[in-house]
Amino acid sequence: MALYYEGYSDAISSVRAAEIPELLRHLDGLYGRDNVKDINNIEEVRREALRQVKEEFTDKSSEEYETVSFWQKVMNAK
Repeated sequence: MALYYEGYSDAISSVRAAEIPELLRHLDGLYGRDNVKDINNIEEVRREALRQVKEEFTDKSSEEYETVSFWQKVMNAK
């Protein structure tokens, strides 16, 4: 199993190439705009869209996810 579902790379590429109106549509179709303070700041909107796409495409039932989660907890425990 992979950490991300099929299509993740294409979705990330799409977000990286998008302008604000399309990025806002991405956000509206995923988890919303609540984490975006300035919807006119393309980098802020893009960062949030990338975060949401990653969340949407992460296979949380995969062994890879469990491994990554474990090591993130270890690193954050310091």
